[in-house]
Amino acid sequence: MSAYEALWNLGKQEWNRWARTIVTEEAIDALPISENRKRELKSITPLSEVEQKDLAGRIGLVSLEQLENSITNIHSIGQLDFSGYIFPLRLDLSSTEIVGPINFNDTIFLDDVSFQGRQFKHPIGFKRAVFQGYTDFRDARFHRTAGFEDTIFLGSVDFSDVRFTGSVSFSNSSAKKLSNFENVHFHSRTKFDGVSFFGGVDFNGSTFNGRASFLSTKFKAGAFFENVDFKNATNFNKTQFSEAPKFHNASLHQDTVLTDAYFYTPALEDTLQAQSAASAWRVLKLAMNKNHNHSQEIMFFMLEMDAKREAFWKTKGVMPKLNWFGYSLYKWVSGYGNSVTKPFLAGLLSYIAFVLLYRFNYWSSPPSPMCWNESLKLSFASLLPFTSSSKIALMNVLDANKEIPWDLQMATSSENIIGAVLIFLIGLALRNKFTIK
Repeated sequence: MSAYEALWNLGKQEWNRWARTIVTEEAIDALPISENRKRELKSITPLSEVEQKDLAGRIGLVSLEQLENSITNIHSIGQLDFSGYIFPLRLDLSSTEIVGPINFNDTIFLDDVSFQGRQFKHPIGFKRAVFQGYTDFRDARFHRTAGFEDTIFLGSVDFSDVRFTGSVSFSNSSAKKLSNFENVHFHSRTKFDGVSFFGGVDFNGSTFNGRASFLSTKFKAGAFFENVDFKNATNFNKTQFSEAPKFHNASLHQDTVLTDAYFYTPALEDTLQAQSAASAWRVLKLAMNKNHNHSQEIMFFMLEMDAKREAFWKTKGVMPKLNWFGYSLYKWVSGYGNSVTKPFLAGLLSYIAFVLLYRFNYWSSPPSPMCWNESLKLSFASLLPFTSSSKIALMNVLDANKEIPWDLQMATSSENIIGAVLIFLIGLALRNKFTIK
């Protein structure tokens, strides 16, 4: 039995008193835990010099200074309850055989932790645990349920190549740095509800066999789901994405829910970033088309168009700026062909503008101002030239004005074109709105 095994077998009180001789109050204040929990930790009395000497003798040492700087070389762990323990040094259990259920709820790890390659054959809990350093679960196997609810990962965390045979929950946890879930196999129900990923998260190549829930999850940085296989219903309801998530080559289940998901569109730094965002939105658009989710398909189409527009703006040259203007006009006038209200209002404003233009027509050669009645009729007839009433109104105006100046003819022709375009955009929006796939 190692000295550390002998020490933790003495119980939580002795272990934490030893840990408090290493952990300062400043270190406790820096932890993102409740004030009550901080007061509880500070209330633990550090060992006096006499007590340290006595403890060293009880664990087979002459002095506690003989303890290694990391907690390693633990041969096996049976059924132990580490809830509320403080681990002030690096903990390495990568070569430790875990033969019984272990409880790490409310445990504080103040340095790096390694469970690499471990087999957890019994239920295990890390609820409300705090990991301050790098956390390594690579290639671990969880054969029963695993609970990481309300857990705080302050350093990078690596779950790559892990297998979760039982259900797993990370609900309401937070990860301040990069979280790596590459090639993870989730066999049962998986919950990431309410998790805050501040440093980005990578699920590349992972498989979700059971239901997966990301309800109200906050992706504050990049979210990478490339090559992920969602084999069951997936819930992204009320999920927040701070940038375009990457779902390239991912297989989304037909019961993928994105209701009330919020997709932030932050300012993109350069052309490449904008093009990358456009590609990400396009992938989701095509996925929604494949699943016959028309409303979500339209949403991702609009996000893709916004990213393309931004890419043109970030690109140097005259043509990219002209393309940006065209995309902008398309967005402002019709919401990229998905708004009925915008082209209707644009038509109303055009009608009013041309009424005023015809009424106060002192700019043509020769000047030919019209009365209000003629101006109203001519503007209506020019904006909607396909109706029978418009044709009659236009003929009446032409009969009253035998000689129409060429510039006035250009104005009516321009209004004809505007009207035709706006009618087309309204029809396009109605088609997109009521399309059934």
